[in-house]
Amino acid sequence: MTADPDSTRIYRISIWRYLVMWWALGPLLLLGLGLALFSDESGGAGVAIALLMGPFLLLWHWLVRKARLEVSAAGVRLLDFGGGCAAAWGDIVDLRVDRGHEGFITAAPLEGKGALHLAQTAGPMQMHDERDLALIGARRFIPLKAFAFHLRRGDLRTVIGRHAPHLLPALAALDVPSAPKPPLTPAERRRNGLLALVVVAAIAGSFVLIAQGERWQAWFFTAAYAILDPLFALTSGYYAWQLLKRKNWLLGVPVLLFALVMVGWTARNWTHLVDLLRGAQ
Repeated sequence: MTADPDSTRIYRISIWRYLVMWWALGPLLLLGLGLALFSDESGGAGVAIALLMGPFLLLWHWLVRKARLEVSAAGVRLLDFGGGCAAAWGDIVDLRVDRGHEGFITAAPLEGKGALHLAQTAGPMQMHDERDLALIGARRFIPLKAFAFHLRRGDLRTVIGRHAPHLLPALAALDVPSAPKPPLTPAERRRNGLLALVVVAAIAGSFVLIAQGERWQAWFFTAAYAILDPLFALTSGYYAWQLLKRKNWLLGVPVLLFALVMVGWTARNWTHLVDLLRGAQ
């Protein structure tokens, strides 16, 4: 028994998109669990990190399972935690297939809170380029990059072509090979070589210091954390501010909480560094 070609097809996001929050917050959760289980001094901080990251990962799984793309003879409908948006095939005038920027382009602005929410929250942090942002701001774009796996390796391309033959020229662009990356300039090669040299020297130096004994280990880790923690705090705080300004609560809140944790660790490690300096006098 064959499937009805005019029945509604439902697509879920790819497994790599599904795991994106694990890529971002999973290491922090593992760090928290590791500190809670194996560190006497930082066990409390580890428990706090695990309790902060765990609920957001569970919430992410619940929200992602609700996200889907519905394709039928009538048109397309995107459902996600921002409200979703829909368009009939006659209202869709083009399809963007550039990798990482896939999406339907409509002739007129989309109605509904989903398109409005997307226009309010979209920005470069979501890896949108200038064309994406212009179309999203005009509410004429239905993003598909979360479902690009089905477009490039599944049957979504065939289904779109069957329902909307006027989009076949845009779909044909999927067969065009990607342009080769330009070779590195001499300045870029020197910069990459210098960066690699610094990284290797830092790793080698850290092993040498750690091998000197407990006293040098304390100095090394305390100084390293005293430098890295405020950088993590400032960077996380900046990204949290950008996300919250665009009302992206799902990512903004955990990033803000992580920034606050980093502020606390900064104060702790600076205090420890001051104690070491006083002991050395």
